[in-house]
Amino acid sequence: MNEARERDVLLRRIERLESRNKALEREAGENREALRLMELQRNLSAAIVSVDTIEEGLRICLDSLLDACRMDAGGIYLFDERTGVLHLRVHQGLSKGFVDQVSRYDPDSRNCEFIRRNIPTYTMRKDLDVPAGEVERLEGIKGIGVIPLVSENRVIGCINIASHSRKTIPAPARIATETMASLIGNVVAHVKAKASLQRSEAHLNSLLESASGFAVYRMAFDKDAPYNFRNIFISPSIEEILGYTAEEWRVGHYYENVHPDDREGVLEAHRRALETSKFEKTARFYNRKKKQWIWLQTIGLAVRNEQGDIVAANGLMIDVTEKKIAEDRLRKREKELEMKSQHLNDTNTALEILLEKRSKEKRDTEDKINVNIQQLVEPYLQKLRAAGLNEAQKTLADIIGENLKNITGAFPGERNFILTKLTPMEIQVANLIRQGKTSKEIGEILCVSHRTVGSHRTSLRNKLGLKNRKVNLRAYLLYNV
Repeated sequence: MNEARERDVLLRRIERLESRNKALEREAGENREALRLMELQRNLSAAIVSVDTIEEGLRICLDSLLDACRMDAGGIYLFDERTGVLHLRVHQGLSKGFVDQVSRYDPDSRNCEFIRRNIPTYTMRKDLDVPAGEVERLEGIKGIGVIPLVSENRVIGCINIASHSRKTIPAPARIATETMASLIGNVVAHVKAKASLQRSEAHLNSLLESASGFAVYRMAFDKDAPYNFRNIFISPSIEEILGYTAEEWRVGHYYENVHPDDREGVLEAHRRALETSKFEKTARFYNRKKKQWIWLQTIGLAVRNEQGDIVAANGLMIDVTEKKIAEDRLRKREKELEMKSQHLNDTNTALEILLEKRSKEKRDTEDKINVNIQQLVEPYLQKLRAAGLNEAQKTLADIIGENLKNITGAFPGERNFILTKLTPMEIQVANLIRQGKTSKEIGEILCVSHRTVGSHRTSLRNKLGLKNRKVNLRAYLLYNV
């Protein structure tokens, strides 16, 4: 019994370790998903820099949102600034009939009122607090997320992310979705500003004055000295990011502020940009006012003349320090989880070896008991049977022999549990029934009445759950107890 209890304790410990291992694996998976979502946001930030139309920018954003949420359908709505009508500007994964039905909502409609509340909502479509027509019901939308779009503290539209099969958007994806939604507001503002900037340089300067956390730049190139570029323009926010005024930056401080360990990587990105016209690199730069290194993501697009020579480049410089620190922490945590997982695997292996050792020791003990019974007990039992016993004595000798066989026999897994429910007398009666003794023979052996044996039989059937009288008690005891 002590060995069985110890084995049970070890098995429960293994189960707890396996459960903990699975929890660590889930946490690692969540970390990988967080990194994936952060990468999608980074790519989206880079992709929307060069868009020329609102539709182009919205379509790029919608693709990224569906990828982030792993949903199969969606659309982006914008309010008409003049009429207040809500229009579906881009969509994906929806039937034509459905799109026709939901492409436009009047300013006083329940749908517009719902969006202007500016509350992100994630629910089942059937539970959404807006009316649905027959065509919408036939579309079969299940899970849906409605995220208002805000620009300059004003709701300008919404994103609808939906699925025909999934019931909800996972929590991490909701955070990423709302972050990307803020970028969409920037896309709309950026494209509108871009059109206005083509008409008015003054408007361009006004917009860039309000930039925070990123700087817009334009630089000129000389084909004979491609690495000695000249800064034509940088938005005033460069002072917040790197500690230089726009006037100071025009002199040229880009490479001298790059961290020594990152300088070669930046130069390599520059060399590739001369061929591909696209520059993208994240590196450490020194903020001279704050006297600290920050992570700066630089994105650029070359402008070529009719001869194909690069004459200028436009782009963004974005402070991504907080994001980079978060990514590094996630990677460090994932590495720690991998080490913990390996430790748990090693512990599981050690426990398995220990269990196997205990099982072998148990088998060795049983073998010794069997040998001792065969060598020290069986010969004398045989002599006793041959000593002229009467019938009652022979019966007792047979019972002794049968019980000796069961001392180390392999019982079904539930036997020990079943035996704990029986009284000592019921165990004796059960053993004799298993040996094929009748109620009369059992009564004579145990010196009790036939009625008492019958009462024990009834109690055995009740405790063993044998409500069906057709189930043979002896057969059940032979194969289950």
